[in-house]
Amino acid sequence: MSQPPSPDFTPPDDARESSVQRPSMRRLWAAIFGVSLVVVVGGAFAVSAVGSDAAPPDPSVPVATSVLAPEPKVVPSDFLPEQGAWVGMTSWPRDDDWSRAGIQRRWDEIESAAGETLDIGHAYHRWNEEPLITWREEWNATVGRLSLVSWSQTPVGPVAAGEWDTYIAEQADLVAAFGEPILIRWFWEMDGRQRRALAESPEAWIAAWRHIVGVFRERGVDNAEFVWCPNAWAFDNGNGADWYPGDEWVDWICADGYNWAPGRSNASWDSFTRVFERFYRWAERRGKPIMIAETGAQEREPGEKADWIASIPGELEASFPEIDAIVWFDTPVDHDWWIDTSESSLEAFAGLVQHPYFPGIDLSE
Repeated sequence: MSQPPSPDFTPPDDARESSVQRPSMRRLWAAIFGVSLVVVVGGAFAVSAVGSDAAPPDPSVPVATSVLAPEPKVVPSDFLPEQGAWVGMTSWPRDDDWSRAGIQRRWDEIESAAGETLDIGHAYHRWNEEPLITWREEWNATVGRLSLVSWSQTPVGPVAAGEWDTYIAEQADLVAAFGEPILIRWFWEMDGRQRRALAESPEAWIAAWRHIVGVFRERGVDNAEFVWCPNAWAFDNGNGADWYPGDEWVDWICADGYNWAPGRSNASWDSFTRVFERFYRWAERRGKPIMIAETGAQEREPGEKADWIASIPGELEASFPEIDAIVWFDTPVDHDWWIDTSESSLEAFAGLVQHPYFPGIDLSE
C-alpha cells in the first residue's frame, strides 16, 4: 500500500537574502547494464521522510566495498536530450488516493491533458524504508519515462563511516538489476536550515555523498547517474558551491526553486529567470548536464500562473540553453503548486509539454 508524503516535509523556509559554453553532451547511453528486475512492492511516494530515527544495519555483516570509488567518473553524462530539454513532474493524487491506481490516475489526468507522455517521472523514496526500485520506476520504464528518484536524507556521519554499506550495496545491486537508465538525487536541499542537523556541514555531507557514489561505482552500476541538488537561492546567498562534492563525483547539477508569491509573506513575484539565474551562471561553467528537479508557481491574479508557465520555453532558450531537464512539483505541499489550479494553468502546461523546445524522450535504444 502506498503512503502519502511525510507530514514533516515542506519546501525550504529559508528566505532568500539577496537576490562558457559547455561542450556538447547530447548522446545516449552506449550500454545499459543487466536485465530488468520486476519488483513487486508498494511504491510509496514519500516526499521527504527524514529517516533520522532509522538504525544502520549491523556493521558486523561484511560488505565488499571501499570508502572511495576505484575510478572516479570524470566524463559528462552520456544520457541527454539531443536538443532542448526534457520535461517531467512530481505527482500528488488530487483525491489523496495513495494506492497505485490513485497515483497512476493523477498521471493519466495530466498526461491526457498534455496530449503526450512526460519525459521524466519523479518519485521520493525513504531511506532504509523503501527500495530505490519500486513499481513506479518499473512503470516509468514501461511507458517510456526516465525515472528520477529522490533518495531521502539521513544523518551523514554514519554514512561516511561505512555503517550503512550493507544497505547501500543492496540498493546499488537492485538498481543495476533494474537495468534501465535512472537518475538518483540523494539528500537534496542539503544547504537549508531545516536539514542542517542531518547534513552537519559541507565537509561531512560531501564525505557521505562521495561514499555512496563510491559504493555504486565499485559495484559496477553503470545505468545510474547521480544528481546533486541544493536550493537555487543558495547561489543568491553565496553558499551553494560550498556543498559541491567535485566534478568527478557528480553526474548532473541541479537546483530547486519556486516563485513563492503570494503564499509566502513578503515574497516578490519572480520570473523563472530570476529564480534560477545565479545558480545557472555557476552551473554552466562546470561542464555538466543541468536539471531543475522542483519548480512551481502559485495562482495570484487570473492568468498570471499560466503566463509564468508559458514563458518557460522562451526563457530556457534565451537564458538557460544548457538546462537539460525541468520537473514540475505537482503537489499542495505548503502552497498550491498543482499544475491544474486553473483551466488556464493546465492549458499552459499542456502547451509547455508540446512546445518544440521539449522534443520528447526516446528510451528505446
